[in-house]
Amino acid sequence: VIILVIMDGALFFFLLMGWHGLCEPKSDCERRNEWYNASIQILNILFTYMNLEAFPWRIANFLHITGLSCPKRSRDISSNLYGIQPAPGLWYYIPLNRRLGITTFLLLNAITQFINQAMRIYYHDFESQDSYPGNFWTNVFFGTSFLCGGIAGVWLAVEAHMLRCQYPPGRFGPGPIEALKEFCRKLSPPRQAEEEE
Repeated sequence: VIILVIMDGALFFFLLMGWHGLCEPKSDCERRNEWYNASIQILNILFTYMNLEAFPWRIANFLHITGLSCPKRSRDISSNLYGIQPAPGLWYYIPLNRRLGITTFLLLNAITQFINQAMRIYYHDFESQDSYPGNFWTNVFFGTSFLCGGIAGVWLAVEAHMLRCQYPPGRFGPGPIEALKEFCRKLSPPRQAEEEE
């Protein structure tokens, strides 16, 4: 799905910027507008699919964190959704109030994306989504969904970094920066071998 998002996102960007040879004028012509609208619809379907996949996990976490799922299950730090300790994932070591905040933004990300998808179905052609009120309703929920997802992602990254600093090295595995450094280190040849030659 991510590869499809990247490919369709590139097509959307090229059409948005007028980097195509479909017709003239490049910013507003019939073939370009048809492809542009199709590209937006495909992107929205992909984002909705990703949110549908993640929605049950987000709901389960929300119910667990708030104690609404099964009050007898432990919600202590390091308890997983079943109340079993110690959970292997970093997620279960984030304090409950912060986990609730992240989960709330993730749920808002999904809900606003579902509303955005409904707006894209209702305003399905280029003309209706490019003029008021279609352009307002499709863009406001698209932007809100991205904003909520971005806030949740950054907040989770900050919490993960703080936990990796708090616990012994290797407790939760490498973070994205450490994983990238390790990957680059494996790609580059050892320096001692170069110096010996």
